Amino acid sequence: VRPGDKVRAAEPLAEIQSAEFENLQLELLNAQSNVRLSEQLVRDLEKGGVNVAEQSLADAENRHRQNQQALANAKSKWTSLGLDDATLDGLLKGESTGRLTTLPVRAPIGGTIVHADLSVGKIVESNEHLFEIVDLAKIWAKIDVLEHDLRHIAPGLKAELQLTAYPGRPFAATVHLPGLYLEPESHVNAVWAELENSASTEPTFLPGMTGQARVFLPARASAMRVPAAALVDNGVDRFVFVEIAEASDHSQYRRQSVEVLRQTPTEVIIAGGSLFPGDRVLTDGSQILAQSFEPNMLRLTNEMSRSIGLQVEPVRQRAVEEVLELEGAVEILPERRAVAASLMNGTIQAIHVELGQKVKAGEVLAEIASLEVQNLQLEFLKEHLDVTLLEQQLQRVKDGGAAVARRRQVELESALNTTRNRRESLRQRLMLVGFDKEQVDELQRTQRVRPALPVKAAVSGAVVHFDKVLGQSIRAEEPLFELHNPGGWWLRAYVPERAAGMLKPHQQARVRFVADPDTIRQATLVRSSRVFASESRVAIAWFELGELPTYPLRHGQLARLTLTRDTSPPLLAVPHEAIVTDGLLEFVFVANADGTFSRRGVTTGKRDDRWVEIRNGLTLDERIATTGAGALQTAHAAIR
Repeated sequence: VRPGDKVRAAEPLAEIQSAEFENLQLELLNAQSNVRLSEQLVRDLEKGGVNVAEQSLADAENRHRQNQQALANAKSKWTSLGLDDATLDGLLKGESTGRLTTLPVRAPIGGTIVHADLSVGKIVESNEHLFEIVDLAKIWAKIDVLEHDLRHIAPGLKAELQLTAYPGRPFAATVHLPGLYLEPESHVNAVWAELENSASTEPTFLPGMTGQARVFLPARASAMRVPAAALVDNGVDRFVFVEIAEASDHSQYRRQSVEVLRQTPTEVIIAGGSLFPGDRVLTDGSQILAQSFEPNMLRLTNEMSRSIGLQVEPVRQRAVEEVLELEGAVEILPERRAVAASLMNGTIQAIHVELGQKVKAGEVLAEIASLEVQNLQLEFLKEHLDVTLLEQQLQRVKDGGAAVARRRQVELESALNTTRNRRESLRQRLMLVGFDKEQVDELQRTQRVRPALPVKAAVSGAVVHFDKVLGQSIRAEEPLFELHNPGGWWLRAYVPERAAGMLKPHQQARVRFVADPDTIRQATLVRSSRVFASESRVAIAWFELGELPTYPLRHGQLARLTLTRDTSPPLLAVPHEAIVTDGLLEFVFVANADGTFSRRGVTTGKRDDRWVEIRNGLTLDERIATTGAGALQTAHAAIR
């Protein structure tokens, strides 16, 4: 086969000549020959009757059982290579079609070959990747979302993809799975959308394609959409021109203020009530017509006030604190997160979970085909057989009484204890690599080797990270899955050396997440590392988060913690959001009695994370804009 070819599951892709495979066939033939010979010897000794020593017959029976076990072991190796029983039967019967000169490499799934770096005569290593096969029927689109936007993402949101391969051709998609894994370096979170290729045409979507994506947030049920060219924003108001009369040589328009919910380069989503379905809005020339409505005072419409989130509050006296600010990150408790890995080298034979799926502790996540695991099981079965044979020999010696030398009994007891210890050690190793007690007992009882090693979840939780594929070779202890069980969230804060003496047990902190900087939450200091790193010169302090946000937290999310060091008497103060700057000067917007706003210069003093002291420019109970001041600054510039 070649790259681009379509293949079916189990279809042969290549044939490998291998001396090891030839040795396996020779091992099978020799093992079968030994079984036949030992079986014949046992029958001959049984026919000898009383003339045959009981010990000789017992030794022959033991040898026959060992030969049978060796044949079973060789058959297990054959099966682990994916070879069928019919070919094995032909080999053992001596048929000319049974002996294989090459080992077939078969496709684990149906799909299209996208990579094959092979040539006739090339030397390949065990577990080397030879082919990459992709089922192009369904493709995942990975959309990287900034940490700041995580709280807005939810399953079912509509998305639009603009792929580099198809300029100017948007593709609709739906958010299927918001990832729960934050990339440690870039701090972006993957959101997954599903795309389907038509079975009757060449695939449109291919792995590795890049582009840009837009995820549409839910709008109000009464929201309306208008072209972006229809919206006029003069800083003081946002409005459109609605056609109210049309004649052959002219049209009449009404200026209509609107509340903007969301804006993109092509369209604007506005709150319902100001426009109705079927209204015609001006698009070409709207900016020119708007020049006739230049504002001469800073008076906002109700729609504009709602659009910018304007809030007006009286100036009050506040306690401006002396604070300590620390950088931090969200941390899931160690007992609530785990990495699942295989303790043996091998290849991924089966994957039983997908990203985002919730699993229980002990649940099988994947299965790893590994010759090391099979050899470990075969070694265990061999030791178990040796224990059984030694127990039988020892019992016969004991039954012989004084006729048997005491030395022989002691030797058998010593050998039995040693073999039992080896069997128990192998049992523990099997359980250590992933088999449970019931599976090991079943192996001992049925003598059937399991072809794959299970990889199990160490904790209950959700699969947040997994980037392997079927047939991929893995190394022992290589992380395969990362599991998180949300709950009991802590914040890991980085304390500089100069601030070490400022922390107190059970100290409270105000927390602001990068993903939601406008919301303040509380956390309590619970423990400290009590040591400073030699390079960074910081210590670690852990805070337990009280109230949780409504959106899912991710391990590693960034946060800023504010701790109070000292509190001053109440001062005239305003929120940080009320202050705007113009060069080196600072201003606030004062609400006048006639509904307009005036920009007024202020002199500021102390600051903490919430309040700014006003030393000059405002008086108690004056009403000012506490939110939306940035938009008012833009509007003020429009009327100057």
